[in-house]
Amino acid sequence: NRNIAQSRKSFNLTNSRLKNEDLVVFRKLRKFSSNQSSLSVILYSHSYNYLPYEKKLALREVAAIPQIRYVSLKPNEISITLPKKYKSKLKDLVYFYSFQVGNGNIEKTLQAKLENGTTSEIRAKKKQATRYGVHGLHDYKGKFNPQIVRGILNTYGIDSSSRVLDPFCGSGTTLIESTIAGSQSIGWDLNPFAIYLSNAKISILHSHPDKLSILSKNILSRY
Repeated sequence: NRNIAQSRKSFNLTNSRLKNEDLVVFRKLRKFSSNQSSLSVILYSHSYNYLPYEKKLALREVAAIPQIRYVSLKPNEISITLPKKYKSKLKDLVYFYSFQVGNGNIEKTLQAKLENGTTSEIRAKKKQATRYGVHGLHDYKGKFNPQIVRGILNTYGIDSSSRVLDPFCGSGTTLIESTIAGSQSIGWDLNPFAIYLSNAKISILHSHPDKLSILSKNILSRY
């Protein structure tokens, strides 16, 4: 049951006195086989504050895991149960910093490593990082957070068998996140600089770190 705002009432005069309405929501439940080996998992949020839409995306990417069951929702963590064969999907969650399976060790997600580094000395940042990796090579107007892209990819189950098309690729945020997810992607844009920038970022992702280190040292030695 919810109240009806004055600005949202029906034009039908017979309904003009209605102050509230009842909604019935039908949901198709996922089948969960009790014969499958299941895992109890706790998902821990990032330390920074989430925007309202990010909270929704976080729930959606978790709900996209096949045959997952919610156990409890808390401000900074979610407890779920999922089949053992889908454990590998936990590391790909973008709106969670880490996870713990049973009484095991707490493991960082790939997103946490991208934003904060991989060493234990580096603490989680209090502000969401959007310029990690090649995303920070250039500030592009109209660019949106890479976390949004990855969250959507997780929600729709995009993986290495999928192909992603971006007809307005801009600085290549979608193409980069699709590449990190292991899927094939292609994009185009009317702006020649956007194409140049996107190709530069993608080429770095496919380059060996040692080669990039040697090139950077050669460049610095000239100045």
